[in-house]
Amino acid sequence: MGKMTFIVDFPDGQEPAVGAGTDILGGQFISVYFGDMREQSAWRPADQVPPYNELLMVQHADGSRDVDICSEYSGWYGEDDETTVKYWMPLPDAMEADDE
Repeated sequence: MGKMTFIVDFPDGQEPAVGAGTDILGGQFISVYFGDMREQSAWRPADQVPPYNELLMVQHADGSRDVDICSEYSGWYGEDDETTVKYWMPLPDAMEADDE
């Protein structure tokens, strides 16, 4: 079965009601996210406060990328003058184990 993702922009307050019985162009409705999913995977500048004590993807000043944690008290783990974090983004949710 093929799946498609649509991002539809509605004026505030004019979002349609959706539910398990909603017909979507002849397909079965699976899930809905009320927001812009693209924002979840967007790079944020390091001066935008990240969620503390969570694994995050980071990009350093030299262009290298890594997974790191930021602490409210000590900043980015392992950061020094040569590995300055310039951007960060949340990691995607972990994959669920396939029972097969």
